[in-house]
Amino acid sequence: IFLNYLTGGITDGNHRRYQDEAEHSRFQAQSHRQRCDGKDIAGIILGYFNDVVIYWGGAFFYEYGRLRPNNLLMIEAVKDACEKGDRYFDFLPSAGIEGVERFKESFGAEKYEYFAYNFQGKLLDMLRKFKGLQS
Repeated sequence: IFLNYLTGGITDGNHRRYQDEAEHSRFQAQSHRQRCDGKDIAGIILGYFNDVVIYWGGAFFYEYGRLRPNNLLMIEAVKDACEKGDRYFDFLPSAGIEGVERFKESFGAEKYEYFAYNFQGKLLDMLRKFKGLQS
């Protein structure tokens, strides 16, 4: 599996937003949560598309930081991706934040630069709404 990241708090509201976005795209999304002492202490959101796993974001409660709960979630996610035969695990941009880059590099991720295009406009918005009515 090729691990890369480019140049990411989970709340129930964020989780619902990502799930809503996934329902209107070709992606599938899943949230994974880490529990300790009977409560959720950390979580990550992953997107899946063909043989690519995309790390959309993660968060943890500060008081459990010493346990490194997101590291465990990420190790399990990468292991799961390998077992399923996924070829790419994309950590997405780090916004130049050194600590975030170190976190991603600790999993063997390499920086990979690319160009992205965002298409916007009233006609495109109308087509998206129409497509949503057809589902």
